[in-house]
Amino acid sequence: MSKKKSYSKKELKSFKKILKKKLKKAKGERDQLKGLYLNQKEYIGNAISSGAGTGQFMPEKAMLKKLRKRMETKVMNIEEAMDRIDNGSYGICEVTGELIDKKRLEAKPTATKIIRR
Repeated sequence: MSKKKSYSKKELKSFKKILKKKLKKAKGERDQLKGLYLNQKEYIGNAISSGAGTGQFMPEKAMLKKLRKRMETKVMNIEEAMDRIDNGSYGICEVTGELIDKKRLEAKPTATKIIRR
């Protein structure tokens, strides 16, 4: 009996639906973080012009920047997964060339590698 080489069109459609939902949520969170960052930047500017020091605001600014960067990476990973669906390489391990377990992809639809136990 030969092993499956790829997921069916129906399965890929299901994965794409999951990815679209995650992409919408991730873009919303990214945009929200961007807004918070810009508001923080404006708030810091106003506080500095009124005599406050910049040091007290740096941890919050750095945290927002880090979170925003993390969300940008998440959006990019989801978009790349959707591209893999379109080009026929979705669900195929980058290392072994084997099909990634469906349950793993349902839990982490951006996965590109098989996990061995």
